[in-house]
Amino acid sequence: MLLRLLRMAERDGRRCATLVLLIGTVFGVGMTRLLQGGLNLSSAQSLRVLVVAMLYLVGPLVVALIAFTRLTPLWLRRAREGGAMAGWLTLGPALLVGPPLLIHGLIGAVLGGVLTGARGGVEWRLTQAIGVIPPGDLLSALARTALYLVAAALLCLWEARRVPRDRAGAEDLIASLIAREIALLVGLKLAWTLAVNPITLPTLPV
Repeated sequence: MLLRLLRMAERDGRRCATLVLLIGTVFGVGMTRLLQGGLNLSSAQSLRVLVVAMLYLVGPLVVALIAFTRLTPLWLRRAREGGAMAGWLTLGPALLVGPPLLIHGLIGAVLGGVLTGARGGVEWRLTQAIGVIPPGDLLSALARTALYLVAAALLCLWEARRVPRDRAGAEDLIASLIAREIALLVGLKLAWTLAVNPITLPTLPV
């Protein structure tokens, strides 16, 4: 069963990974240009702000939104066709696919920021970028991403049991599910921020 879930998560990841990596890279390039060109921050400072923005604000939300648009039809189909294993087949891949997708986005953002940096060689900036990623913050962001996707998949599972099977392929149903997933995402983000991990921006290195 675990091997089957891993294969499903891998297929789901391939549906989303390219877009996540592309958006992460574009965000890294744009953010670095703004921070270094517009705000005159140093390379170390801009990398730190970029990483904080990806882990706390942008990364998990972008991954969740892309997954909602690409995977909601799959989650709903698995929930309807999975029989007694519907819960495992719907929630398992959703739990497994989120963290690797966030890593893709973070890699894209860091590479974009490093290649756009104004000072120092690429190798030096890569080492510097890796050094400013706090392990605790990374684990927290990975957990949030998994939570967002599992919550959305759980909504699909509930909807599959509530709505008759003959409406399973309706576009209106998919659109309604995605809209509710986005509302759920906003609620979970606010709840996590207020109750679990309030944002505290660290002191930027010189």
